[in-house]
Amino acid sequence: MRDITKEEGVSATRLILHFSEKPSYRLEPSGQRIDLFLSDTDGGSLKNLPEDGKVVRILLGQQERMLMASFLLRAIPKKVKVLTDARDPRLVLELTWDKSRGPSRPAITSKLKSPSQVRGAEAVSKITKGEDFGNQWQTFCLDHEAPLQVPVPVRYSLPPLPRLVFNPIATGEIGDNLLSGLKEWQQGSWSKARDAFEKISYDKLRGVDREAFPLLYGEVLIRVGAGRTAEAVLEAFFQDFPESFLRARAQYLLSYLCAAMGKPYESGYQLSCLLGEVGDAEYYRQLANLLQAEVDLATARHEKALAALGAVVPQGLATVRDRRKADVLVATGKYAEALQLYQALDSSVKAWGAYPHSLSQLAEALYRQQDFSASAKRYAELAEVVESDEEKGLASFGYARGMLRAGQVDEAVAVLKDVAESFSATEGGQRAKLMLLDQEIIAAPGEKGFMQMLAFQQLGITAGTRELREEAAFKHVLLTVLQATDLSAMNALEAFVSQNQNGRFKEYAEALLTDVLPEIIQTLIRNEQYFNALLLVEKHRHLLAGGSVKTDFLVDLGNAFQTMGLMEKAAKVYFFMLDAYQGLPGEEPFYLPLVQVLYEDGKSRLTLEYADRYFERFPNGAQRSLVLALKFRTLFEQRDFEGAAKILTSGGLEPSQTFDLMAGTVFWELNRLDKVEEVLSPALSKPEDRRKHPQLTFYLAEALFQRGKLKQALPLYQELDSEEPMADQASYRRAQIALQSGQKEEALNLFRELAEKGKNTQWKIAAEGAVLAEQSHGL
Repeated sequence: MRDITKEEGVSATRLILHFSEKPSYRLEPSGQRIDLFLSDTDGGSLKNLPEDGKVVRILLGQQERMLMASFLLRAIPKKVKVLTDARDPRLVLELTWDKSRGPSRPAITSKLKSPSQVRGAEAVSKITKGEDFGNQWQTFCLDHEAPLQVPVPVRYSLPPLPRLVFNPIATGEIGDNLLSGLKEWQQGSWSKARDAFEKISYDKLRGVDREAFPLLYGEVLIRVGAGRTAEAVLEAFFQDFPESFLRARAQYLLSYLCAAMGKPYESGYQLSCLLGEVGDAEYYRQLANLLQAEVDLATARHEKALAALGAVVPQGLATVRDRRKADVLVATGKYAEALQLYQALDSSVKAWGAYPHSLSQLAEALYRQQDFSASAKRYAELAEVVESDEEKGLASFGYARGMLRAGQVDEAVAVLKDVAESFSATEGGQRAKLMLLDQEIIAAPGEKGFMQMLAFQQLGITAGTRELREEAAFKHVLLTVLQATDLSAMNALEAFVSQNQNGRFKEYAEALLTDVLPEIIQTLIRNEQYFNALLLVEKHRHLLAGGSVKTDFLVDLGNAFQTMGLMEKAAKVYFFMLDAYQGLPGEEPFYLPLVQVLYEDGKSRLTLEYADRYFERFPNGAQRSLVLALKFRTLFEQRDFEGAAKILTSGGLEPSQTFDLMAGTVFWELNRLDKVEEVLSPALSKPEDRRKHPQLTFYLAEALFQRGKLKQALPLYQELDSEEPMADQASYRRAQIALQSGQKEEALNLFRELAEKGKNTQWKIAAEGAVLAEQSHGL
């Protein structure tokens, strides 16, 4: 196999496999993969395989003398077949696409915009083209700010456990310490209970004391934060009392301990074990469901958390259950529903600062429900109770943000400056910096962010979170475009889209890119940088097709390539236009230039295909006669005279001498001599036209002669007397006409002269025979 080339159409793709000698083959289509097995074929080392558009990959596999060519497609073809010609050492793999699925080049399919694309286009347009830049920028910033989430860890709830009632059997110092610790445990004095229990040696305990002690001591250690020691104590219980009726209590404590130590998935496993063997210990089942919900909340499994909370039956757990449900609702964006629960809890939750995670969720829910003053107050409370700089910075930013939205601009800006300086290395500080830049732009709308561009660019590189980097980077490219629509702005946009494929500003960046592309491409065309213009069209064709783009600049680009003789590149542009606007208003004008380019490039089959497609789509189209003319020329050059004759007799061609002359050949080849006379008589009425077209003059003369119009034919033959290779036949016809007109002597002279001086053997022999026949007749 020497090469693989490709021809793209709207409804079909053809892969042409070139061979030194055509092999036998076996075709095996399988969905989006087509395998073609070629016998006695060597794949060699083919390069530059046509992998784009519908054909994603082409894989060649060699096994002895068998070559397997696998074609991986972007969509499943409607029909697959191999076209062959006995005279042509090529195989053509034709892939027909399902029209109902849209054009055959999905990368440039025109489609309805999604709601997010529409919003993106509208938002960008308001900023770039709106009159009130300051207000438009403020609206954009408010509408597209990222939700605030202070990373306050979930503090797992450890409600009071059922009291353990037993009488220690130990005496002496051990018994005294055990009784003292038990008393403090019952009163909730965890530190004092720990001090008492620490004096007891577990190995010296016996009976019920040995069984109860690990549970008492383990719980105390958990409540004072000595998790690792508690884990060892509880493990000892499981080892020594595997069948204890207190096992559910120990299992719950261990589950809680795993969660509190940052091992939520291990906690989940322990909880599943607990729920599987809890038996009649219903209260522990409720505790397990509550803890499971909190673990799911901490690991962002919100639907599971809600399901677990739904299984919690209030037994002193209603408050914590409802608080956690509100937390989950905030995490899932159901702010109004969450606020109803929080407000109902206000009477029972005296100090929200005791529950930092819930407080952070409450503050954000208030903000999202536009109670900005209340949100600011709650974020201020949160900033007082959280510990890390990361948490304090974000909570302080939330406080400033709430004040800003509540209209306390000066106070908010002062807090933002403090946060940006005091927590510069944290997300809160960086968000404060970003918001300050927005405020500077709003305060000086006439500059359109010129002074803030560099700061946005730096934040787009250095911000600690991807979300912040994306927002800053987008604002940078947006301001860049506002300053000047040029290649540097477009390069910045391209880089942004490439780096943020799944980001929340992608739709906005693509909308902006769609806006600036036509202007930039038009500039390149004006500067005669046609190849760069085509590169942009090919690179961003999906954006151009999806947007409300004027097509004049694309027509200009195609014409430029056509003028330069670069037909394939011109065809690429026109293919794009056809695909992009298929089925849309304005589709019709693209057919004529495409058919013209295909014709000039010698792509006869594609010329006919797109001409027929035009007639099918626009039977009464404005370009019908011009497209029909190109189809006629193509059929004529392919010597498909039957097809050409159908066009001639349809009356669709504009009258012209050129077509009449071509029609003469068509009808001559079909032996329709009446039509030859009909079209060539007026077309060759002038001597200068006959001198330009001796062959056609000969056709006309022959048509007249064979239809018995000898007087009209004679002067034409006389004009052809010196025109090779028709001269000898013309002389012979002149002699025949003279003979039939009764001018026998003149006829014999002409026959003799042709027999002696003629160059064409056929007509010399015919002339000699005519002389002999006349002489014999005379005798």
